[in-house]
Amino acid sequence: MTNVDVQSPPDGDRSYGPYRHKLLFKDGFSPDKANQKVTTLAMIETRSAVQNLEEILSVDNLSGIFIGPNDLGLSLGYQPSSSPQGEVLKTVLSIGKRAREKNKIAGIFCSDIETAKTMAKAGFNFVVYGSDLGFTLAGSLEALHKARM
Repeated sequence: MTNVDVQSPPDGDRSYGPYRHKLLFKDGFSPDKANQKVTTLAMIETRSAVQNLEEILSVDNLSGIFIGPNDLGLSLGYQPSSSPQGEVLKTVLSIGKRAREKNKIAGIFCSDIETAKTMAKAGFNFVVYGSDLGFTLAGSLEALHKARM
């Protein structure tokens, strides 16, 4: 694969679906405007992805990479952790650095704020901290606790 085709016609084959785009384009939607806003990220979460990183980073129209540290750790033979340590941390940092050297976006998932801060300081372009399910659960537990007081 040498090209990522995620754009709407006439530049690509992506589904038109203009309704969700109306939320983003207050001054009117057009496929050309949408195509300018497309960001494509390759998930890097397997040993194979790490081994093929140079080829992945060379894909036309790829904006960057997003690391799933739990799956990456498992694939490398370690216990899952969204706070990478040891060899997994070394691999994560190497992937992020290589992506930035190739002028690609480097992103990573982190389940705790300290890891998120560490990854931001390490130069990741964006860090996803937590998940909607985790935040919903935390808010529900807090509300339940308050209701029981």
